[in-house]
Amino acid sequence: MQIIASLTVGILAWDLKDRATAAQRYREALDLAATHAPFNGPPFSCTNLERWIATDVQATRENLAMLAWNDEMNASIIAADGSSAGNTKRGEITVRNTRVEGNGTVNIQDSVSVATDACKNCGKRGLGLRRCSQCTAVKCEIRLSF
Repeated sequence: MQIIASLTVGILAWDLKDRATAAQRYREALDLAATHAPFNGPPFSCTNLERWIATDVQATRENLAMLAWNDEMNASIIAADGSSAGNTKRGEITVRNTRVEGNGTVNIQDSVSVATDACKNCGKRGLGLRRCSQCTAVKCEIRLSF
């Protein structure tokens, strides 16, 4: 039930155009699903309720991968532009964006929010990267200094 609840909250956040929260809730749902082996394989290997949940988990994996890929593409547009905006989560960037709503309507927007963080050192994007408490930069690995 927690998995489906996280997926539902993620979908609700997506409908509210909050990409960062949607990505975070998708990640939470996938982390919970990873603790139950049947949800890690193909949905056809499950039966009844488990098959329904496994199908939703697979769709969530695909949605999160697409969301991260879109952030990579938008980040590359920003890098080519020479701007540094959008390097942090919830950054709003000016990029033409096509959004397909749940009811099938297509909206074209002039800006999009970034849902993943970018490492200051290598530029790798992802969810849950750590932020340095001293300099507030997002990095893949935070080195502790004593």
